[in-house]
Amino acid sequence: MKTNLPIVVLGMMIAFVACQSNTVLPDTTPGKPTDSISVFKRVKISWTNTDYKEVEYDAGNKPIRYTRQSLYNEGTGEVLKVVYNLIYSSTQLTRVEASNGSYVTYSYDGNKVSRTQEFTKMGKLLTTRQYTYSSENRLIRLDETRGEGASTVETARTFTYDAKGNLSQVVNLAKDAQTGVYQIDYITRFSDYDSHKNVTSLWTIYPLLPNVTFQLNNPATITQYSQDQDGAEIQLHRSQYVYRYNAEGYPVSHTETDQGGTQTATYTYAGMQ
Repeated sequence: MKTNLPIVVLGMMIAFVACQSNTVLPDTTPGKPTDSISVFKRVKISWTNTDYKEVEYDAGNKPIRYTRQSLYNEGTGEVLKVVYNLIYSSTQLTRVEASNGSYVTYSYDGNKVSRTQEFTKMGKLLTTRQYTYSSENRLIRLDETRGEGASTVETARTFTYDAKGNLSQVVNLAKDAQTGVYQIDYITRFSDYDSHKNVTSLWTIYPLLPNVTFQLNNPATITQYSQDQDGAEIQLHRSQYVYRYNAEGYPVSHTETDQGGTQTATYTYAGMQ
């Protein structure tokens, strides 16, 4: 499956190996999902028979499970799959458990997530993230700290939105350990939005933030840039998207075209209104 967005890639580096063929890969899944919570709605996007993302919702329209899978070995049919179970206290997401045993805890300032901490299955802290919001309650900055002591790595992302509330730009920043100054790593811009419903906003970044809306609609163009020493932008990648919709205004497919060719994804729904 083609990787769609760098911000998704950075947020989704944890995965466990599972198998959909006759060859079974190691499976360490103490947090395997159960069906004790009834699923009332599903959204699934498939690129191939083995490559997909799926979100399942409860009766209150809260996402309770997120699954992503991609082909690992074309010859054997082995796949990489990670399942995230979302756990709530009342309406607030307090913990996400991945199927490899790693987990994320959530802290709040009022009704907004102020901090998340990501741990290994053994309880070792991997990453701490701090979140900053605008007066319109939109996420505008995410600060991330990984490691400790001399091995500490600090990065950040800033988020900009258009007048309709759609994400228009994400700037990835890296902190220079010697100067303490953040420098631009790369920039991602989203443009040419349609007026139809978006169903993929939830997995824009990881850890998942169900209370944050990144995209109300669907972008037709996603472009990535770096900067040279003089601050001039250098285009790294551009993808163009063409969508098809159903009568309710939800996408039923999109075709992505870039310098590597064309790829189509299909959307399937259950319980959508």
